[in-house]
Amino acid sequence: MLNTPKSTRLYFVIALAVTTCIYMAIAASGRPGGGQTHSSSSSSRSSSSGSSGSSRSSSGSSSGSVSSGVSSGSSGYSGGSSSSSGGAVFGAIIFLFMIFFVVMVLVVVARAARKKSTPAPYSPGAAANLALELETLKRADPNFSMMLFIDFVNKLYAAAHEARGAGRMDLLAPYIYEGAQNYLLSIGSAATGLSAVTGVVIGTSKVVDVQNPAAGPAITVFFESNYTEIDQSGGQRSYYAEERWTFRRDAGLVSLPPGKIDAIHCPKCGGPLERSESGACAYCNTVVRCGQFHWFVSDAVTLDRNERGPQLTQETEETGTDLPTVYQPGFQQTVPAFIASNPGFSWDRMNERVNYIFHSISRAWTTLEWERARPFETDNIFQMHRYWIEAYKRQQLRNVLDKIQVNRIEWVKVEQDAFYDSLTARIWASEVDYTADASGRVVCGSPQKLRSFTEYWTFIRTRGAKQVEQRDDHCPNCAAPLSVNMAGTCEFCGGKVASGEFDWVLSRIDQDESYTG
Repeated sequence: MLNTPKSTRLYFVIALAVTTCIYMAIAASGRPGGGQTHSSSSSSRSSSSGSSGSSRSSSGSSSGSVSSGVSSGSSGYSGGSSSSSGGAVFGAIIFLFMIFFVVMVLVVVARAARKKSTPAPYSPGAAANLALELETLKRADPNFSMMLFIDFVNKLYAAAHEARGAGRMDLLAPYIYEGAQNYLLSIGSAATGLSAVTGVVIGTSKVVDVQNPAAGPAITVFFESNYTEIDQSGGQRSYYAEERWTFRRDAGLVSLPPGKIDAIHCPKCGGPLERSESGACAYCNTVVRCGQFHWFVSDAVTLDRNERGPQLTQETEETGTDLPTVYQPGFQQTVPAFIASNPGFSWDRMNERVNYIFHSISRAWTTLEWERARPFETDNIFQMHRYWIEAYKRQQLRNVLDKIQVNRIEWVKVEQDAFYDSLTARIWASEVDYTADASGRVVCGSPQKLRSFTEYWTFIRTRGAKQVEQRDDHCPNCAAPLSVNMAGTCEFCGGKVASGEFDWVLSRIDQDESYTG
Protein backbone atom coordinates (compact mmCIF):
# COMPACT_ATOMS: atom_id res chain seq x y z
CA MET A 1 0.00 0.00 0.00
CA LEU A 2 2.96 2.30 -0.42
CA ASN A 3 1.18 4.31 -3.09
CA THR A 4 -2.15 4.63 -1.29
CA PRO A 5 -3.04 7.95 0.38
CA LYS A 6 -2.14 8.34 4.05
CA SER A 7 -5.81 8.51 4.98
CA THR A 8 -6.44 5.17 3.30
CA ARG A 9 -3.55 3.53 5.11
CA LEU A 10 -4.82 4.93 8.43
CA TYR A 11 -8.30 3.57 7.82
CA PHE A 12 -6.81 0.20 6.93
CA VAL A 13 -4.93 0.04 10.25
CA ILE A 14 -8.06 1.05 12.16
CA ALA A 15 -10.14 -1.50 10.28
CA LEU A 16 -7.62 -4.23 10.95
CA ALA A 17 -7.45 -3.34 14.67
CA VAL A 18 -11.24 -3.25 15.02
CA THR A 19 -11.65 -6.51 13.15
CA THR A 20 -8.98 -8.21 15.24
CA CYS A 21 -10.74 -7.07 18.43
CA ILE A 22 -14.03 -8.46 17.13
CA TYR A 23 -12.28 -11.69 16.23
CA MET A 24 -10.65 -12.03 19.68
CA ALA A 25 -13.90 -11.25 21.49
CA ILE A 26 -15.87 -13.82 19.52
CA ALA A 27 -13.11 -16.43 19.79
CA ALA A 28 -12.94 -15.96 23.59
CA SER A 29 -16.69 -16.31 23.96
CA GLY A 30 -16.51 -19.37 21.68
CA ARG A 31 -14.52 -21.62 24.09
CA PRO A 32 -17.38 -24.03 24.93
CA GLY A 33 -15.58 -27.17 25.99
CA GLY A 34 -13.91 -27.92 29.24
CA GLY A 35 -11.48 -25.12 29.86
CA GLN A 36 -9.48 -25.36 26.62
CA THR A 37 -7.96 -22.22 25.36
CA HIS A 38 -7.92 -21.16 21.75
CA SER A 39 -5.43 -18.85 20.21
CA SER A 40 -4.93 -17.77 16.63
CA SER A 41 -2.48 -15.59 14.87
CA SER A 42 -2.65 -14.34 11.36
CA SER A 43 -0.92 -11.93 9.09
CA SER A 44 -2.03 -10.19 6.00
CA ARG A 45 -0.21 -8.52 3.21
CA SER A 46 -1.60 -5.87 0.99
CA SER A 47 0.05 -4.13 -1.89
CA SER A 48 -1.09 -1.44 -4.16
CA SER A 49 0.50 0.05 -7.19
CA GLY A 50 -0.43 3.20 -8.92
CA SER A 51 -1.07 3.43 -12.61
CA SER A 52 -0.29 6.26 -14.89
CA GLY A 53 -2.35 7.30 -17.81
CA SER A 54 -0.71 8.25 -21.06
CA SER A 55 -2.00 9.40 -24.37
CA ARG A 56 -1.62 6.37 -26.55
CA SER A 57 -0.59 6.59 -30.09
CA SER A 58 -1.09 3.59 -32.33
CA SER A 59 0.84 2.17 -35.22
CA GLY A 60 0.60 -0.02 -38.24
CA SER A 61 -0.18 0.26 -41.88
CA SER A 62 -3.64 -1.22 -42.22
CA SER A 63 -6.98 0.22 -41.28
CA GLY A 64 -10.43 -1.22 -41.02
CA SER A 65 -13.68 0.24 -42.15
CA VAL A 66 -14.45 3.74 -40.97
CA SER A 67 -17.90 5.14 -40.50
CA SER A 68 -18.72 8.63 -41.62
CA GLY A 69 -18.85 9.51 -37.94
CA VAL A 70 -21.79 11.92 -37.90
CA SER A 71 -24.47 9.91 -36.12
CA SER A 72 -28.12 10.62 -36.55
CA GLY A 73 -28.06 10.35 -33.63
CA SER A 74 -22.43 -20.70 13.38
CA SER A 75 -21.62 -24.20 14.79
CA GLY A 76 -23.03 -26.38 17.57
CA TYR A 77 -21.04 -27.80 20.55
CA SER A 78 -20.99 -31.55 21.28
CA GLY A 79 -18.44 -31.34 24.14
CA GLY A 80 -15.40 -33.41 25.04
CA SER A 81 -12.98 -34.41 22.28
CA SER A 82 -14.67 -32.50 19.48
CA SER A 83 -14.09 -29.04 20.93
CA SER A 84 -10.71 -28.60 19.23
CA SER A 85 -11.96 -29.27 15.69
CA GLY A 86 -15.11 -27.26 16.26
CA GLY A 87 -13.08 -24.33 17.55
CA ALA A 88 -10.81 -24.56 14.50
CA VAL A 89 -13.74 -24.42 12.09
CA PHE A 90 -15.28 -21.55 14.01
CA GLY A 91 -11.94 -19.74 14.03
CA ALA A 92 -11.61 -20.17 10.26
CA ILE A 93 -15.05 -18.66 9.74
CA ILE A 94 -14.15 -15.67 11.88
CA PHE A 95 -10.83 -15.28 10.07
CA LEU A 96 -12.64 -15.20 6.73
CA PHE A 97 -15.06 -12.66 8.13
CA MET A 98 -12.11 -10.54 9.22
CA ILE A 99 -10.63 -10.59 5.74
CA PHE A 100 -13.98 -9.72 4.17
CA PHE A 101 -14.50 -6.83 6.59
CA VAL A 102 -11.07 -5.35 5.93
CA VAL A 103 -11.52 -5.62 2.17
CA MET A 104 -14.90 -3.91 2.30
CA VAL A 105 -13.53 -1.05 4.41
CA LEU A 106 -10.68 -0.59 1.95
CA VAL A 107 -13.04 -0.54 -1.01
CA VAL A 108 -15.29 2.08 0.60
CA VAL A 109 -12.34 4.27 1.61
CA ALA A 110 -10.68 3.97 -1.78
CA ARG A 111 -13.87 4.97 -3.54
CA ALA A 112 -14.35 7.92 -1.22
CA ALA A 113 -10.75 9.05 -1.76
CA ARG A 114 -11.09 8.74 -5.52
CA LYS A 115 -14.36 10.64 -5.52
CA LYS A 116 -12.76 13.43 -3.51
CA SER A 117 -9.61 13.70 -5.60
CA THR A 118 -10.95 13.52 -9.14
CA PRO A 119 -13.43 15.57 -11.10
CA ALA A 120 -17.07 14.54 -11.03
CA PRO A 121 -17.99 11.96 -13.68
CA TYR A 122 -19.68 13.05 -16.85
CA SER A 123 -23.34 13.85 -16.70
CA PRO A 124 -25.40 15.43 -19.49
CA GLY A 125 -26.81 18.05 -17.11
CA ALA A 126 -23.40 19.15 -15.89
CA ALA A 127 -22.05 19.26 -19.45
CA ALA A 128 -25.01 21.33 -20.62
CA ASN A 129 -24.59 23.79 -17.74
CA LEU A 130 -20.88 24.14 -18.51
CA ALA A 131 -21.70 24.78 -22.16
CA LEU A 132 -24.22 27.48 -21.21
CA GLU A 133 -21.73 29.24 -18.94
CA LEU A 134 -19.13 29.14 -21.71
CA GLU A 135 -21.58 30.67 -24.16
CA THR A 136 -22.31 33.46 -21.65
CA LEU A 137 -18.55 34.10 -21.41
CA LYS A 138 -18.18 34.15 -25.19
CA ARG A 139 -20.97 36.68 -25.59
CA ALA A 140 -19.16 39.03 -23.21
CA ASP A 141 -15.79 38.17 -24.77
CA PRO A 142 -16.08 37.33 -28.49
CA ASN A 143 -12.34 36.63 -28.61
CA PHE A 144 -12.48 33.84 -26.04
CA SER A 145 -11.07 30.62 -27.47
CA MET A 146 -11.00 27.46 -25.37
CA MET A 147 -7.98 26.20 -27.27
CA LEU A 148 -6.01 29.41 -26.69
CA PHE A 149 -7.09 29.53 -23.04
CA ILE A 150 -5.85 25.96 -22.47
CA ASP A 151 -2.57 26.81 -24.20
CA PHE A 152 -2.17 29.75 -21.81
CA VAL A 153 -3.01 27.83 -18.60
CA ASN A 154 -0.70 24.97 -19.61
CA LYS A 155 2.18 27.35 -20.16
CA LEU A 156 1.51 29.19 -16.89
CA TYR A 157 1.24 25.87 -14.99
CA ALA A 158 4.67 24.78 -16.22
CA ALA A 159 6.17 28.22 -15.58
CA ALA A 160 4.76 28.27 -12.03
CA HIS A 161 6.27 24.92 -11.06
CA GLU A 162 9.62 25.89 -12.58
CA ALA A 163 9.45 29.21 -10.70
CA ARG A 164 8.76 27.54 -7.34
CA GLY A 165 11.80 25.34 -7.95
CA ALA A 166 13.94 28.38 -8.60
CA GLY A 167 12.41 30.30 -5.69
CA ARG A 168 11.22 33.07 -8.04
CA MET A 169 7.46 32.95 -7.72
CA ASP A 170 7.56 36.73 -7.31
CA LEU A 171 8.20 37.09 -11.05
CA LEU A 172 4.78 35.62 -11.73
CA ALA A 173 3.01 38.09 -9.43
CA PRO A 174 0.90 39.53 -12.32
CA TYR A 175 -0.46 36.04 -13.00
CA ILE A 176 -0.61 34.30 -9.61
CA TYR A 177 -2.25 35.76 -6.51
CA GLU A 178 -0.04 35.97 -3.41
CA GLY A 179 -1.98 33.28 -1.53
CA ALA A 180 -1.66 30.89 -4.44
CA GLN A 181 2.05 31.71 -4.73
CA ASN A 182 2.62 30.83 -1.08
CA TYR A 183 0.67 27.62 -1.49
CA LEU A 184 2.73 26.52 -4.48
CA LEU A 185 5.95 27.33 -2.63
CA SER A 186 4.82 25.02 0.21
CA ILE A 187 4.44 21.97 -2.02
CA GLY A 188 6.68 19.01 -1.21
CA SER A 189 10.30 19.83 -0.46
CA ALA A 190 10.04 23.37 -1.72
CA ALA A 191 10.79 24.76 1.74
CA THR A 192 13.53 22.22 2.55
CA GLY A 193 16.23 22.54 -0.05
CA LEU A 194 14.55 22.47 -3.44
CA SER A 195 16.75 23.91 -6.17
CA ALA A 196 14.79 23.21 -9.35
CA VAL A 197 11.67 21.71 -10.89
CA THR A 198 12.16 20.32 -14.37
CA GLY A 199 10.41 18.16 -16.94
CA VAL A 200 6.93 19.50 -16.30
CA VAL A 201 4.59 17.48 -18.52
CA ILE A 202 0.84 18.00 -18.49
CA GLY A 203 -1.10 14.85 -19.27
CA THR A 204 -4.53 16.38 -18.79
CA SER A 205 -5.83 19.91 -18.50
CA LYS A 206 -9.55 20.38 -18.73
CA VAL A 207 -12.10 22.98 -17.73
CA VAL A 208 -14.40 21.59 -15.02
CA ASP A 209 -16.31 24.72 -14.01
CA VAL A 210 -17.14 28.14 -15.42
CA GLN A 211 -18.81 30.98 -13.52
CA ASN A 212 -19.77 34.45 -14.71
CA PRO A 213 -20.33 36.70 -11.66
CA ALA A 214 -20.55 40.45 -12.09
CA ALA A 215 -17.01 40.94 -10.79
CA GLY A 216 -15.62 38.92 -13.67
CA PRO A 217 -15.48 35.35 -14.98
CA ALA A 218 -13.90 32.41 -13.14
CA ILE A 219 -12.72 29.19 -14.79
CA THR A 220 -11.59 26.12 -12.84
CA VAL A 221 -9.12 23.77 -14.53
CA PHE A 222 -8.17 20.24 -13.49
CA PHE A 223 -4.56 19.21 -14.20
CA GLU A 224 -2.78 15.86 -14.24
CA SER A 225 0.98 16.20 -14.55
CA ASN A 226 4.43 14.74 -14.04
CA TYR A 227 7.46 16.72 -12.95
CA THR A 228 10.89 16.19 -11.39
CA GLU A 229 12.17 17.99 -8.27
CA ILE A 230 15.92 18.44 -7.81
CA ASP A 231 17.28 19.16 -4.32
CA GLN A 232 20.38 21.18 -3.50
CA SER A 233 22.56 18.04 -3.37
CA GLY A 234 21.48 17.07 -6.89
CA GLY A 235 19.05 14.33 -5.86
CA GLN A 236 16.04 13.90 -8.13
CA ARG A 237 12.50 12.75 -7.41
CA SER A 238 9.73 12.50 -9.95
CA TYR A 239 6.09 13.03 -9.08
CA TYR A 240 2.64 12.43 -10.47
CA ALA A 241 0.21 15.17 -9.42
CA GLU A 242 -3.43 16.12 -9.70
CA GLU A 243 -4.25 19.78 -9.11
CA ARG A 244 -7.18 22.14 -9.44
CA TRP A 245 -6.55 25.78 -10.25
CA THR A 246 -9.07 28.60 -10.51
CA PHE A 247 -8.43 31.44 -12.96
CA ARG A 248 -10.13 34.84 -12.75
CA ARG A 249 -9.97 38.25 -14.36
CA ASP A 250 -11.75 41.57 -14.18
CA ALA A 251 -15.07 42.02 -15.92
CA GLY A 252 -15.10 43.64 -19.34
CA LEU A 253 -11.76 42.30 -20.61
CA VAL A 254 -11.37 40.78 -24.06
CA SER A 255 -9.05 37.83 -24.64
CA LEU A 256 -5.78 38.33 -26.45
CA PRO A 257 -5.34 36.85 -29.94
CA PRO A 258 -3.11 33.91 -30.97
CA GLY A 259 0.58 34.55 -30.42
CA LYS A 260 -0.06 36.91 -27.52
CA ILE A 261 -2.38 35.20 -25.06
CA ASP A 262 0.11 32.48 -24.10
CA ALA A 263 3.15 34.76 -23.91
CA ILE A 264 4.04 34.96 -20.21
CA HIS A 265 5.32 38.53 -20.03
CA CYS A 266 4.21 41.85 -18.57
CA PRO A 267 0.45 41.91 -19.24
CA LYS A 268 0.55 45.63 -19.89
CA CYS A 269 3.61 46.37 -22.03
CA GLY A 270 4.61 42.90 -23.22
CA GLY A 271 8.13 43.20 -21.82
CA PRO A 272 9.96 40.31 -20.11
CA LEU A 273 8.88 39.50 -16.56
CA GLU A 274 11.44 41.54 -14.64
CA ARG A 275 10.53 43.53 -11.53
CA SER A 276 12.09 46.49 -9.76
CA GLU A 277 12.50 46.63 -5.98
CA SER A 278 9.12 48.30 -5.74
CA GLY A 279 7.49 45.38 -7.57
CA ALA A 280 6.87 47.37 -10.74
CA CYS A 281 7.59 46.15 -14.26
CA ALA A 282 11.21 47.01 -15.13
CA TYR A 283 10.11 48.27 -18.56
CA CYS A 284 6.84 50.17 -18.13
CA ASN A 285 7.24 50.88 -14.39
CA THR A 286 3.71 49.65 -13.70
CA VAL A 287 2.68 47.56 -10.73
CA VAL A 288 0.27 45.17 -12.39
CA ARG A 289 -2.62 43.99 -10.26
CA CYS A 290 -3.82 40.40 -10.75
CA GLY A 291 -6.73 40.29 -13.18
CA GLN A 292 -6.27 43.84 -14.38
CA PHE A 293 -5.19 42.86 -17.88
CA HIS A 294 -5.24 39.06 -18.07
CA TRP A 295 -6.32 35.82 -16.41
CA PHE A 296 -4.62 35.04 -13.08
CA VAL A 297 -4.56 32.12 -10.61
CA SER A 298 -6.70 32.97 -7.58
CA ASP A 299 -6.64 29.49 -5.98
CA ALA A 300 -4.55 26.34 -6.38
CA VAL A 301 -5.20 23.00 -4.69
CA THR A 302 -3.26 19.73 -4.85
CA LEU A 303 -5.66 16.79 -4.97
CA ASP A 304 -3.05 14.05 -5.22
CA ARG A 305 0.75 13.89 -5.33
CA ASN A 306 2.72 10.64 -5.45
CA GLU A 307 6.42 10.05 -5.93
CA ARG A 308 6.29 8.28 -9.22
CA GLY A 309 8.37 8.65 -12.33
CA PRO A 310 7.39 7.70 -15.87
CA GLN A 311 5.68 4.29 -15.75
CA LEU A 312 7.12 2.64 -18.85
CA THR A 313 7.03 -1.08 -17.98
CA GLN A 314 3.71 -1.29 -16.17
CA GLU A 315 0.76 -2.79 -18.00
CA THR A 316 -2.64 -1.34 -17.17
CA GLU A 317 -6.07 -2.65 -18.07
CA GLU A 318 -8.16 -0.80 -20.60
CA THR A 319 -11.10 0.91 -18.91
CA GLY A 320 -13.88 2.89 -20.47
CA THR A 321 -13.96 1.18 -23.85
CA ASP A 322 -17.52 -0.03 -23.30
CA LEU A 323 -18.78 3.28 -21.93
CA PRO A 324 -21.45 5.06 -23.99
CA THR A 325 -20.20 7.74 -26.33
CA VAL A 326 -20.23 11.26 -24.90
CA TYR A 327 -21.71 13.79 -27.30
CA GLN A 328 -21.64 17.54 -27.11
CA PRO A 329 -25.01 18.89 -25.89
CA GLY A 330 -26.90 19.93 -29.00
CA PHE A 331 -24.29 18.32 -31.25
CA GLN A 332 -26.64 17.81 -34.20
CA GLN A 333 -27.53 21.49 -34.17
CA THR A 334 -23.89 22.57 -34.38
CA VAL A 335 -23.06 20.63 -37.53
CA PRO A 336 -25.05 22.64 -40.14
CA ALA A 337 -23.53 25.96 -39.05
CA PHE A 338 -20.06 24.43 -39.23
CA ILE A 339 -20.66 23.05 -42.72
CA ALA A 340 -22.09 26.35 -43.91
CA SER A 341 -18.97 28.23 -42.77
CA ASN A 342 -16.62 25.70 -44.38
CA PRO A 343 -17.49 25.36 -48.08
CA GLY A 344 -15.98 22.23 -49.62
CA PHE A 345 -15.62 20.42 -46.30
CA SER A 346 -16.03 16.65 -46.57
CA TRP A 347 -16.45 14.20 -43.70
CA ASP A 348 -14.97 11.44 -45.86
CA ARG A 349 -11.88 13.54 -46.55
CA MET A 350 -11.66 14.42 -42.85
CA ASN A 351 -11.75 10.72 -41.94
CA GLU A 352 -8.91 10.09 -44.37
CA ARG A 353 -6.91 12.89 -42.75
CA VAL A 354 -7.56 11.43 -39.27
CA ASN A 355 -6.42 7.99 -40.41
CA TYR A 356 -3.23 9.39 -41.91
CA ILE A 357 -2.40 11.38 -38.77
CA PHE A 358 -3.26 8.38 -36.55
CA HIS A 359 -0.82 6.12 -38.37
CA SER A 360 1.89 8.76 -38.77
CA ILE A 361 1.90 9.40 -35.04
CA SER A 362 1.96 5.65 -34.42
CA ARG A 363 5.05 5.16 -36.55
CA ALA A 364 6.77 8.09 -34.89
CA TRP A 365 6.00 6.62 -31.43
CA THR A 366 7.21 3.12 -32.33
CA THR A 367 10.42 4.25 -34.03
CA LEU A 368 11.16 6.95 -31.41
CA GLU A 369 11.48 9.42 -34.28
CA TRP A 370 9.05 11.99 -32.98
CA GLU A 371 9.96 14.51 -35.64
CA ARG A 372 7.83 12.42 -37.99
CA ALA A 373 4.77 13.44 -36.00
CA ARG A 374 5.68 17.13 -35.84
CA PRO A 375 3.63 18.30 -38.84
CA PHE A 376 0.45 16.90 -37.36
CA GLU A 377 0.50 18.08 -33.73
CA THR A 378 0.13 21.43 -32.02
CA ASP A 379 3.01 22.61 -29.85
CA ASN A 380 1.46 21.48 -26.55
CA ILE A 381 0.71 17.89 -27.44
CA PHE A 382 3.97 17.55 -29.36
CA GLN A 383 5.99 18.57 -26.32
CA MET A 384 4.05 16.12 -24.14
CA HIS A 385 4.63 13.23 -26.53
CA ARG A 386 8.26 14.20 -26.98
CA TYR A 387 8.77 13.97 -23.20
CA TRP A 388 7.61 10.34 -23.19
CA ILE A 389 9.73 9.48 -26.22
CA GLU A 390 12.81 10.87 -24.48
CA ALA A 391 11.88 8.90 -21.32
CA TYR A 392 11.84 5.68 -23.36
CA LYS A 393 15.18 6.57 -24.90
CA ARG A 394 16.80 7.25 -21.53
CA GLN A 395 15.73 3.82 -20.25
CA GLN A 396 16.71 2.16 -23.55
CA LEU A 397 13.17 0.97 -24.14
CA ARG A 398 10.78 1.08 -27.06
CA ASN A 399 7.02 0.84 -26.97
CA VAL A 400 6.04 -1.13 -30.06
CA LEU A 401 2.61 -0.59 -31.56
CA ASP A 402 1.74 -2.87 -34.45
CA LYS A 403 -1.15 -4.29 -36.46
CA ILE A 404 -3.32 -1.28 -35.93
CA GLN A 405 -6.94 -1.55 -36.92
CA VAL A 406 -9.00 1.62 -37.01
CA ASN A 407 -12.50 0.27 -36.94
CA ARG A 408 -14.63 3.34 -36.48
CA ILE A 409 -14.49 7.11 -36.29
CA GLU A 410 -17.48 8.90 -34.83
CA TRP A 411 -17.65 12.68 -34.60
CA VAL A 412 -19.03 13.92 -31.29
CA LYS A 413 -18.25 17.62 -30.94
CA VAL A 414 -17.97 20.74 -33.06
CA GLU A 415 -16.70 24.06 -31.71
CA GLN A 416 -16.10 27.37 -33.42
CA ASP A 417 -14.61 30.55 -31.98
CA ALA A 418 -13.16 33.73 -33.36
CA PHE A 419 -9.93 32.02 -34.41
CA TYR A 420 -10.36 28.24 -34.73
CA ASP A 421 -12.65 25.45 -35.74
CA SER A 422 -12.41 22.34 -33.57
CA LEU A 423 -13.66 18.80 -34.24
CA THR A 424 -13.60 15.90 -31.75
CA ALA A 425 -14.01 12.25 -32.71
CA ARG A 426 -14.22 9.03 -30.74
CA ILE A 427 -11.91 6.51 -32.39
CA TRP A 428 -12.36 2.74 -31.99
CA ALA A 429 -9.16 0.80 -32.69
CA SER A 430 -7.11 -2.27 -31.77
CA GLU A 431 -3.38 -2.91 -31.74
CA VAL A 432 -0.52 -5.09 -30.61
CA ASP A 433 1.09 -3.11 -27.79
CA TYR A 434 4.26 -4.16 -25.97
CA THR A 435 7.49 -2.67 -24.63
CA ALA A 436 10.93 -4.11 -25.43
CA ASP A 437 14.43 -3.31 -24.20
CA ALA A 438 17.50 -2.60 -26.34
CA SER A 439 18.09 -6.35 -26.94
CA GLY A 440 14.52 -6.88 -28.09
CA ARG A 441 13.39 -8.67 -24.92
CA VAL A 442 9.74 -8.01 -24.14
CA VAL A 443 9.40 -6.39 -20.70
CA CYS A 444 5.73 -5.47 -20.81
CA GLY A 445 2.71 -6.34 -22.91
CA SER A 446 2.29 -9.03 -25.55
CA PRO A 447 3.59 -9.20 -29.15
CA GLN A 448 0.68 -11.47 -30.08
CA LYS A 449 -2.40 -10.20 -28.23
CA LEU A 450 -4.49 -7.49 -29.81
CA ARG A 451 -5.60 -4.75 -27.45
CA SER A 452 -8.84 -2.91 -28.21
CA PHE A 453 -9.47 0.64 -27.05
CA THR A 454 -11.25 3.88 -27.77
CA GLU A 455 -10.02 7.45 -27.36
CA TYR A 456 -11.29 10.93 -28.09
CA TRP A 457 -9.07 12.92 -30.46
CA THR A 458 -9.55 16.63 -31.05
CA PHE A 459 -8.37 18.39 -34.22
CA ILE A 460 -8.20 22.13 -34.92
CA ARG A 461 -7.87 24.37 -37.93
CA THR A 462 -7.79 28.14 -38.36
CA ARG A 463 -11.18 29.67 -39.16
CA GLY A 464 -11.60 30.36 -42.82
CA ALA A 465 -8.89 27.98 -44.04
CA LYS A 466 -9.66 26.49 -47.42
CA GLN A 467 -10.00 22.77 -48.01
CA VAL A 468 -6.58 21.39 -48.93
CA GLU A 469 -6.33 19.50 -52.19
CA GLN A 470 -2.79 18.06 -52.00
CA ARG A 471 -1.94 14.77 -50.35
CA ASP A 472 -1.32 14.60 -46.57
CA ASP A 473 2.38 13.90 -47.11
CA HIS A 474 2.84 17.30 -48.73
CA CYS A 475 2.88 20.77 -47.22
CA PRO A 476 -0.71 22.08 -47.08
CA ASN A 477 0.58 25.56 -47.93
CA CYS A 478 3.12 25.18 -50.72
CA ALA A 479 2.49 21.54 -51.79
CA ALA A 480 6.19 20.63 -51.44
CA PRO A 481 7.07 17.22 -49.93
CA LEU A 482 6.28 17.50 -46.24
CA SER A 483 9.37 18.46 -44.25
CA VAL A 484 9.15 20.59 -41.13
CA ASN A 485 11.57 21.64 -38.39
CA MET A 486 10.99 21.11 -34.67
CA ALA A 487 9.03 24.34 -34.52
CA GLY A 488 6.51 22.85 -36.94
CA THR A 489 7.47 25.18 -39.79
CA CYS A 490 7.76 24.03 -43.39
CA GLU A 491 11.40 24.07 -44.51
CA PHE A 492 10.38 25.22 -48.00
CA CYS A 493 7.80 27.98 -47.53
CA GLY A 494 8.20 28.81 -43.82
CA GLY A 495 4.51 28.25 -43.06
CA LYS A 496 3.64 27.10 -39.53
CA VAL A 497 2.12 23.80 -40.59
CA ALA A 498 1.61 22.53 -37.01
CA SER A 499 -0.49 25.55 -36.02
CA GLY A 500 -3.59 24.49 -37.92
CA GLU A 501 -3.29 27.54 -40.11
CA PHE A 502 -3.60 25.49 -43.27
CA ASP A 503 -5.02 22.07 -42.41
CA TRP A 504 -6.37 20.03 -39.51
CA VAL A 505 -3.85 19.07 -36.79
CA LEU A 506 -4.17 17.10 -33.54
CA SER A 507 -4.50 19.29 -30.44
CA ARG A 508 -5.38 16.80 -27.66
CA ILE A 509 -6.11 13.14 -26.81
CA ASP A 510 -8.54 12.17 -24.03
CA GLN A 511 -8.94 8.68 -22.61
CA ASP A 512 -12.51 7.41 -22.82
CA GLU A 513 -12.83 6.88 -19.05
CA SER A 514 -11.99 10.52 -18.36
CA TYR A 515 -13.59 12.33 -21.30
CA THR A 516 -16.48 14.56 -20.25
CA GLY A 517 -17.08 16.46 -23.45
